[in-house]
Amino acid sequence: MDTEGIKKLFHISSSDKQYGEVISYKDTQRLTQGSKGLGFLSVFKFGKRVSWKTARNNQLLEFSADFDSLVKEYNIADKLIDVSVSTSDGFVGTLIQIEIDDYNVDKLKEYFGDEKNRNKILNSFIGNNKVQDGKIASDKNFTINFSVDGVSKSTDYEIQLETQNKSQQLFRIQYSSDSQEIVFSKENKDIYSKKIPFNSNKYSIDMDLVAYSLKAKGKSSIDSLFYNPNTNELTPLIYINNNLFNNYTLFNTELMTTKKYSEVLKQLIGYISVKSSDPSIQFNSDRTQFAQSELTDEISRFIEKLNEETQKIGSSLKNELRDLNAFTQTKISEEETSNLENLQKYIKEDFKLKPFINFKKQTNKIECTLFDNSITLDIIPRVKKEIDLGTVESWIGVDDLNNKIDNLSELVAESTEICFNDDRVNRFNENQEGEWIIKNEKESTITSQKIILKKPVQPKISQSKNILKKGRDYKIDDLFAFTNSFGEEDKGLEFNIDTKNNPTININFNKGIINFGRLNENTISIVITDKKTKLIHEADFTFRVEEDNFDIPQETSNSDLVVMPINKKLTLKKMLLVL
Repeated sequence: MDTEGIKKLFHISSSDKQYGEVISYKDTQRLTQGSKGLGFLSVFKFGKRVSWKTARNNQLLEFSADFDSLVKEYNIADKLIDVSVSTSDGFVGTLIQIEIDDYNVDKLKEYFGDEKNRNKILNSFIGNNKVQDGKIASDKNFTINFSVDGVSKSTDYEIQLETQNKSQQLFRIQYSSDSQEIVFSKENKDIYSKKIPFNSNKYSIDMDLVAYSLKAKGKSSIDSLFYNPNTNELTPLIYINNNLFNNYTLFNTELMTTKKYSEVLKQLIGYISVKSSDPSIQFNSDRTQFAQSELTDEISRFIEKLNEETQKIGSSLKNELRDLNAFTQTKISEEETSNLENLQKYIKEDFKLKPFINFKKQTNKIECTLFDNSITLDIIPRVKKEIDLGTVESWIGVDDLNNKIDNLSELVAESTEICFNDDRVNRFNENQEGEWIIKNEKESTITSQKIILKKPVQPKISQSKNILKKGRDYKIDDLFAFTNSFGEEDKGLEFNIDTKNNPTININFNKGIINFGRLNENTISIVITDKKTKLIHEADFTFRVEEDNFDIPQETSNSDLVVMPINKKLTLKKMLLVL
């Protein structure tokens, strides 16, 4: 400032500044933030005594003011200000010193001790001009240095939207009232756009946001500059004429939760820049709310419209990126996979990201990729003639499988698929029990051979009765069941029955009859051997013998002769009673 500028400080309504006009100083340009001359009075919010030190045209001007003496003046313009003038001696700019009491010192320390508040002060100006890609960032020609109790902080120009938790970013969202188009981009590709008309000549608006799908603790990787100090949630920042407008309701990320929750996209950070030279844009003393006017209402409505369109479109794109539920069918005929571009017709018409789906053919599937998400579609193979060679059952170690299947080795060697118990395997093992299917697929035919391999088991004896009557004849087949190694009853077995030296047990091996002549428990031992497998089952069987109180007629007709179905001679070990 010069002396003329200092005098105008105290003539509130006589300021010659025009709100929003460009101010140039050397190579730097800024937009005028005020127009009524009220800005200098804001210093008295922190303390009652203030001194200024300012240089211009090699002159150093120093003066001070006391708030209590100013309010006593009938007309503040009548206040005489004592200005000290000297040579600047290299001093550049303006230094303002405010004397404040201990209470305000403590409150300021507490406020600026919070990183969220401090960062907003340090980054309270954005650049005057956008670069060609429409991105908005801090003004690199306006550095703010901040020091509390010897701890210094400065404007951080490394805070760039594209580097804020890059791995969990969904897309970037940009709008300019010049192009009247909202553009969504991902991995430096424009993926969707929509016209949003803009009709005002009183202001311009630009928006540069990043949307997220955050995982656990994902927010901690985002600079606290973009935290709402009231809720601690992520928020875009609004700048009026490149200066931070400390308002968090104008672009409310919770907007769609009260309208349509399925269209919510509230994990947003970034910048919204409004520029205007219209003096009707005014604020309350804390610069947290607009002073209501026709223009500020218009700006508020348009920002809300941008917010709504951003969340509606963005939530739809988020769902497409996350679920990739894009296709009208999940199976594609093999004939159509010769040209993968044909598959575009199976994508839903309303799928916004349709042009960005890439296709890759695998053996029997099509991999469909949308950025870092993918799904697969099944390929329906051409219909081929199926030749079923039938089913062959074979006993491992007993049968010669080569005698049952002609050219078995050739069939296995030329196979295109081998399955074991419905699971695909690499090779055929003729000693592995289970169900095998050997397939040979050619251009027009599929030949399949089913082989069921079984391992013989130990022959089995099971007892049917264990309480008998003394002296009564019992058919051996009524007392026992005999099964060979192949699950067949009374076939291919050799028998050996031992009476355990009990002379009262009588066996007629021709008739297959056994008779017990002693009460209480009687035990016999039976050994059966499968003739093919040589597997043996040996077991002791005990019967409880009781008195027979009924006379049973003895018939001797030929019809009562018992022929055992096993049709094999019994080897009997008999113990003779010697008196």
